[in-house]
Amino acid sequence: MKKKISLILSMIACILSLAACGNGEKKPLIDDPHSTLDYGVNMICALVVGQGSMPELLDSYDSMMSDRRDSLTQSLKSEYGINAEFDVLLKGMHSYADSYKDLRDNELVATMRGDYGQADVLIPSENIIYDVDEDGVVAEAHFKTLEPQNGGHDGIIEIIFDKNLHVTSVTVNTVLGLDESMRNAAVNTGIGMGTVFIMLIIIAIIISLLKYVPSIVDAFKAKPEEQNKESVEKAIENIVAREEAVAPEDETDDTELVAVIAAAIAASEGAASVDGFVVRSIRRIR
Repeated sequence: MKKKISLILSMIACILSLAACGNGEKKPLIDDPHSTLDYGVNMICALVVGQGSMPELLDSYDSMMSDRRDSLTQSLKSEYGINAEFDVLLKGMHSYADSYKDLRDNELVATMRGDYGQADVLIPSENIIYDVDEDGVVAEAHFKTLEPQNGGHDGIIEIIFDKNLHVTSVTVNTVLGLDESMRNAAVNTGIGMGTVFIMLIIIAIIISLLKYVPSIVDAFKAKPEEQNKESVEKAIENIVAREEAVAPEDETDDTELVAVIAAAIAASEGAASVDGFVVRSIRRIR
């Protein structure tokens, strides 16, 4: 009995230990991203801002052959330690060029111009925020505009690394102020509510028009019935005329004529047979 109890307790302990291992927090990809990635982030930001500020260079990069792009990728890796495809960096340059009208003159451009003297780094460590997990790293390099009075916005260069610390995406985003965020939210809310109301009005109009559907259907049904009656009447008239033309002297033997007329009437009424139809007299209307 004691052996069975000890065996059960051992099994429970093993199960709990396995559950504890499974629920444990996964270790981050890197412990100190600043010491590992700050240099690479600065170099990428310098390339994106420096090249993205010159549209003529972007045009030449866009038309560049693939082998030349591969050569630039290898050069960036060997000379600057940037582990990124040139096409990924080119998208980041275009992103900066597209956002420049909102960013305007900013700290990064001023630092590269030398407005602040000889700077050791383009973006200080305190302005780089990392989000690290077991699948990769997201780096956000924050910088300020120098023209807030002219509608300039602060910006963020977002760089995404995979688990091998290979750059997979570079984008430049503008930071909206509270008033702009509220205005955009109000516009989006208005568009959404307006769309809903328009759809409700359209649905109400459709429902109000449904009352005319039965009359339209009846009108289409009435036309074939009228045509059917007219065709029956014409058929009867033709039969009577033919019978009178063939045998005008024999006005007493109308059996065949009665059968034909009864069949025509049954067909117009949708009956399967002439049972129940009694022809009492036949009179031609002149």
